[in-house]
Amino acid sequence: MGVVSKLIPDTLYSFEVILDNADRSIKFQYKNVHGPLGLDTAGLIGMQSDSLSKWILLNQLNNPPQLRPRNGKATQFVVTMSLAALDAWNMVSVPGNSPHYDKAFLFPSAVSKAFAYLAGYVASDPLTRGPGYWVKFSGAQTIGIPSSPNTSVTANVAANWNMIGSVTSPVSTSTIVPGGGAAVASPYFGFGLSGYTVSSTIDPGRAYWVKSSGAGTLTISAPGASPKAAAAADDLARLNSLRVQDQGGSAQTLYFGDAARLSTPVAQYELPPPPPEGVMDVRFASGRMAETHPANFAGELSYRIGVSSAAFPVTIGWSLKDGGQNSYVLTYQAGKSEVRKPLLASGKIVIQQPVSGMVLRVTTGRGEIPASFALDQNYPNPFNPTTEIHYALPVDAHVSLKIFNVTGQEIASVVDGDQAAGFHAVSWNSRNLANEPIGSGVYFYRLVASGLNASGHTFDQVRKMILLK
Repeated sequence: MGVVSKLIPDTLYSFEVILDNADRSIKFQYKNVHGPLGLDTAGLIGMQSDSLSKWILLNQLNNPPQLRPRNGKATQFVVTMSLAALDAWNMVSVPGNSPHYDKAFLFPSAVSKAFAYLAGYVASDPLTRGPGYWVKFSGAQTIGIPSSPNTSVTANVAANWNMIGSVTSPVSTSTIVPGGGAAVASPYFGFGLSGYTVSSTIDPGRAYWVKSSGAGTLTISAPGASPKAAAAADDLARLNSLRVQDQGGSAQTLYFGDAARLSTPVAQYELPPPPPEGVMDVRFASGRMAETHPANFAGELSYRIGVSSAAFPVTIGWSLKDGGQNSYVLTYQAGKSEVRKPLLASGKIVIQQPVSGMVLRVTTGRGEIPASFALDQNYPNPFNPTTEIHYALPVDAHVSLKIFNVTGQEIASVVDGDQAAGFHAVSWNSRNLANEPIGSGVYFYRLVASGLNASGHTFDQVRKMILLK
């Protein structure tokens, strides 16, 4: 314990600082403090960060009010690390020893209870070292966790899924040691703005999911060497990807493609249990974040994708890495119409209205060829300012897709050229031939497709749409 006392005559008050290494606290003894209730909020705002030690105080922003300088004593606890928290649910843990383990002390700005996982979510208070917890914050913020350095912890795990905690230094997941009947049966999953992601490192203050084939322990110890990259993350990077992001910023990436590109069994990529209610969750119907198919197969394969707790509109982006050897089509229901979106190289679409799921369809070779011509209803409808138009060509054809107003005047030419047989989708941004935005109203779109082969198939259809600003 050390004591420092200093008199400051110019301001007519004095204070002493007591550093207590036993409970990692700093006690302030104030005398003659001015202001309401003996509080001089302008002159005393607490101790700030030290650039050398990088320690901060729990109430460096002069909160909570009980610990603001006043006549008498105020105690503040030293924080050895900080954590960037999302404006929503976060997976957190207690990385080191702390003078108190109450949730209100460790995470005073949390707006929810702390939930551990024991075959289901259960409220927990006080917290302990070893497990992980879900905690919700209001607004993105940097939080300080008051704890002393500790580089090793043993977490008890059950058979199936577990949330485990951290220590005060990064740890490579490859160095975690199972004990008892525990055996790691999945990658380690972290959680952030990109949803569940495979992690190679256990970072201080965060929590992670892992599946065990039996009950036992996992010992997490910080080695001297830097963590290695995760082989599982490298494996997934060789597959095609589909990223779903909702209006609130929550996202999840799914992976798919040729099974030969994956060096580990696809069953390894089962996702952990869904986050607490209100957090977007996207996964294949199998419960996995990845699905694979044989290099060669007959017919069509389909994989259902479930979407829950998403804030619409939702943006879906994709990146294909198989060089066009297979054909992928994403389908979803928009009202009474089924929307079919071919996935070519890379791109994105926006789904305006809520859907509970999608289907990823896979065919080999040139891809799926429709049995007949078709022109779908545009989506969304009404729209502002952009809408998508989907159509099908059973043969290679010269395609003309034009927009007309109610008087029959041509407003825009969306497509005019030869196209291969297949499913097609184009967007229109409600601009006319002069690239000027047009006004609200009823418009018509007309598809004329003339087959390029000797059979000379011709298709001509008109549909109505509404621009509503």
